[in-house]
Amino acid sequence: MMMSATCAATPLRGVLLDDLDGLRTLGEAHDFLCLLARNHGFLHHAVLRFDPEPQGRPTRQIALTSFPREIVMAYERAILASGSRSMAAARAAARPFAWDGHIPPPRGLDHPRAVLAGAGVRMGVTLPVAGRGGDRGVVMFGGDRPLLPLAETALLSLFAHGLFDRIVTIQNEERHTGDFRLTLRERQCLMWTSAGKTAAEIAGILELSEQMVEHHVGCCVDKLGAANRTQAVAKAIRLRVID
Repeated sequence: MMMSATCAATPLRGVLLDDLDGLRTLGEAHDFLCLLARNHGFLHHAVLRFDPEPQGRPTRQIALTSFPREIVMAYERAILASGSRSMAAARAAARPFAWDGHIPPPRGLDHPRAVLAGAGVRMGVTLPVAGRGGDRGVVMFGGDRPLLPLAETALLSLFAHGLFDRIVTIQNEERHTGDFRLTLRERQCLMWTSAGKTAAEIAGILELSEQMVEHHVGCCVDKLGAANRTQAVAKAIRLRVID
């Protein structure tokens, strides 16, 4: 949905900086981010917390995202095919940068921007962020609206820094299991999957969005080295990662 520059520059509705201190779960952070994105006319968002190892897989660095898993995987394949230059640029960025997908990407259909355009994201902004403990990452917003003016970019960056710090704190507080480092939320999603619940049902049980459930289960598949969620459940039970 296109949004006029005047509308995009209006104050946030229902979102305050003080609200960040009240976020206690990744689900709450995701809901906050969804509202923030909507208020600025964006369709999707993603939060990446960079691994210490620069060559880490992009999907392993995603803390939150509203993109469906198939788009995330296609985007990762495009990044890897381009030599991970997009990730390297994001890691090296010291200030916000935006791109307009209405300008053709430099490398045809396999370019990461082409994948995003297929999901309705033709404009995006990437905001470098850092936590108090030294963790670094980016908060990304994408949609189909005009490029952001400076004042709006500065406001979004302020929220992005505070939100990233809360997400890092929440993740650090979550328990991990074994060498696979499944978070508490990932184990919960996998446990309910093993019980035959759908992503929509799990979302209702855990008070998460359906996209977040899919993301958590997908992370379990990756971390356990499984081919699909059924194999991930079987492997997790065999290794006593879940009961």
